[in-house]
Amino acid sequence: MKRLLSLLFVLMFAVVLVACNGTKDTTDTTGSTEPPTSSEPDEEPDDRTVITLAHWGIGTEAENNLWRRRVKRFNETNKNIRIEIVTHEGNWDQWLQNKASAGELPDVFIVNSVPDAALAGWARNIYDLVSEDEEWNNIPKALRESITYAEDKVYAVPAAYHYLGYFANLTLIGETGSKAPFHTYDYTLEDFLDVVNRAKDVSGVTDGTGTIGLDASTELINWLPSVYDETGTIKHFVWNGEKFAYNSEAMIKMLEKAAEIFEQKLAFNAFSDAKIDDQPSERETLFGTNDFNQAFATGKMAFRWGATWDAAWYYENTKDSYIVDFIGLPGKRVVGVSDYFVISKATQHPEEAYEVAKYLTFGEQGIEDMFDIIEEAWEEEEVVLTVNGLPLNESEDILNKWFNYYPLPGFKKIYELEKQGEFTVLMEGNKYVPGFSQARWNYDTGIEATISR
Repeated sequence: MKRLLSLLFVLMFAVVLVACNGTKDTTDTTGSTEPPTSSEPDEEPDDRTVITLAHWGIGTEAENNLWRRRVKRFNETNKNIRIEIVTHEGNWDQWLQNKASAGELPDVFIVNSVPDAALAGWARNIYDLVSEDEEWNNIPKALRESITYAEDKVYAVPAAYHYLGYFANLTLIGETGSKAPFHTYDYTLEDFLDVVNRAKDVSGVTDGTGTIGLDASTELINWLPSVYDETGTIKHFVWNGEKFAYNSEAMIKMLEKAAEIFEQKLAFNAFSDAKIDDQPSERETLFGTNDFNQAFATGKMAFRWGATWDAAWYYENTKDSYIVDFIGLPGKRVVGVSDYFVISKATQHPEEAYEVAKYLTFGEQGIEDMFDIIEEAWEEEEVVLTVNGLPLNESEDILNKWFNYYPLPGFKKIYELEKQGEFTVLMEGNKYVPGFSQARWNYDTGIEATISR
């Protein structure tokens, strides 16, 4: 009985403490502070419509990346809507599948495949919303058309547009004796392969000071078939607009060239990264590192495959030592990669969800706020933030400012050449072409084979 009375006393004391301490502020996943739930008359509850958002690049509160800062700015300025970030765990597609099965899909979320999301019944047709939005027509035409599946069926909002191609160490390339015009992007496949051969210097090297021309022969499959193709139909990988031209002459020539580069050890990935008896690996002995990015950043590699999202890292890590630029691909080509938000078919607030998606992607107000956030970070010398990929809005005001926030000139110059029709974009189709991912990565050919590196 005494023990029971003691327990009751402790519980009553705890209740009194909570009552005396008042109500504690709570912080949502965006890092913003919600109004206290106290009933004091000068504190109003936050009765804004909540839109949940899931993005694989949202990062953590501690990282406080640009996406999170943009969400925070929206929550600080929008009087009617509040964004609540939903974090994911594990494989993205499986996580979405689990959420869908539980009836808990976020209102706005990024997807690996727009058609798959539509076919699964996850993505809302937003034609009624975009057809009334004048700003929708400011999105680059190729991106708008990619997710318009019929005259009145639009299943996504373009969330990012990126270039994939090669970063080039122009200092190292100059030291090889090459006179090719990489700085003007007007170079040929022969110029490119010539430097790959010239840049290799590993004879007698044991102290990690060797150099190499190419990072890996494996990336050639993304663009070299297009260069070899004489029909003019093959674009990214071996996609010709209708099917994958696996048995084409262009594909065969690409495989032969990739094998040649690997066998002659003209690429970084042709050297072993394995340590034996705690001794340095072959890569460490020759180049001082096993890491591709580190090898490029320390001037050991002429060409490194990468994208717009890598620009800040390469700039920061090479600016004091080498002249580095993004040069696209031989023959004035570049790979285009896109990301897309979809709005849940089950959302109770489609207009508000669209407003959130628009703000974080192509909306002029959201982009202007993004510019302000980047400038504030630069002024405070807190961190180097850069814009998310290429412009999603082609209004004159946006284009005039966008590339001011890019640390390397190649992206702006290639973008301008693309608009003039002087650059070919090889669009990667897995995000928006129905069946692309299945045919590209999961189709069972019936051929048993072992593929290494």
